[in-house]
Amino acid sequence: VYFPLIEITLKSSKDDLSLIAEKLFEKIGKKHLISIGQTKSLAQIVHELLINSQKTLALAESCTGGLVAKLLTDFPGSSEYLLGSLVT
Repeated sequence: VYFPLIEITLKSSKDDLSLIAEKLFEKIGKKHLISIGQTKSLAQIVHELLINSQKTLALAESCTGGLVAKLLTDFPGSSEYLLGSLVT
């Protein structure tokens, strides 16, 4: 189970993938891009960003039922940044 996201995979028999990708990013915007060529989950990327930036996080979840906290605590070291989580 992964937090909802849209994954786009581009495949081509030609060498024009970078051009196609660039046109796609023009349409959706690069600010929504998480990674290129990585197989990491969104939770793992957030985990690494929080560890590396030495920032902390506190969560208040409702409809997710604690899923965000669960996904983050699957990684060792999450107690360094996760202050707590409430499911309300």
